[in-house]
Amino acid sequence: MIIGVEMLIGILFIPFVAIPPLESIIFLFISAGIHTIYNLSLVWAYHKGDYSLVYPIARGMAPLLVTIFSLFILQEKLSFFQILGIILISTTISSSALMFFQTPGVEQRQATIRACFVGITIACYSIIDSIGVQHMGDAMGFLVYVSILRGFFFVGFIILPVFKKEDLKVMKKHIYKGVFGGVFAFASYGILVWVLSMGVLAPAIALRGTSVLFATIIGILFLKEYFALHRVFMGVIVCIGIILISTPH
Repeated sequence: MIIGVEMLIGILFIPFVAIPPLESIIFLFISAGIHTIYNLSLVWAYHKGDYSLVYPIARGMAPLLVTIFSLFILQEKLSFFQILGIILISTTISSSALMFFQTPGVEQRQATIRACFVGITIACYSIIDSIGVQHMGDAMGFLVYVSILRGFFFVGFIILPVFKKEDLKVMKKHIYKGVFGGVFAFASYGILVWVLSMGVLAPAIALRGTSVLFATIIGILFLKEYFALHRVFMGVIVCIGIILISTPH
């Protein structure tokens, strides 16, 4: 429902943005495709793991991968603190993954693997969005068309083929949550695209990832998920690492 609301908002904004240049369309389709994979993988991950487990690992991996991409592909120079942040995040994620793999049962292991995959999709769409919005030169236009295409992919190819009448009742029951979530998601993604249009990639994704700490708190306090000290510790360390990565040179 949230993705559908984002698509509708994008459609409403079409009169206020320019038609995308032909050479930018490829970036719009790739971004929308990766976003769709991200949404599917997120549901896939939450099916096996708690919010306070999946989200910190996924959001912690993204700035790590984006920073490595910026370093080796874009040839960006990193400060000592940024390198330290990379080490903190990679060490925390690796140790947490190892810990969950040693836990009896397959649920936590599968959740960790799936969370890592989600992190990869976040890094991929962040990189594509950064390249695409700078190439297009219109942050609002990029936001609008990606939101529409993603909604078309997700709703048209994934939701509608399996949609049932019973699902309509559920949608009506939670319509206010869906609308609020869609508006909030559209605005949140819009801020990210706006920042990426300035040519700021790694720091932007890093600062966005500081939400892992809040995700851990929300999961434990409000979603009543299993409390474990290592989850809180993981969220705090990843948050510190992300802040270090975003430290100016």
